[in-house]
Amino acid sequence: MLIRKNDIILVISGLSGIIVGMTWPTLTGGIAPYIAYMMMSLLFLSFLSITTNQIWVALGNSPFRLFVLLFAKLIFMPVFAYSISARLTPDYR
Repeated sequence: MLIRKNDIILVISGLSGIIVGMTWPTLTGGIAPYIAYMMMSLLFLSFLSITTNQIWVALGNSPFRLFVLLFAKLIFMPVFAYSISARLTPDYR
């Protein structure tokens, strides 16, 4: 399987948080000082069970799969979130 269940949960929670924050900024403004800490926690939890040996084994087994996951998390998700928020709240930019 290309994307695990935990990856899907992480993507959905990240994108929904971005969309809610962009749509209702006054409602979510109270948690603004804590957003960086929440993002660090999500990042920590998403990489918690990865060891260096597992990365080298995965690179040897399926480098294309790793490239697709890296592309999705580092390029596709931010561009997708920006395009959705730009369409939903064009005056916010």
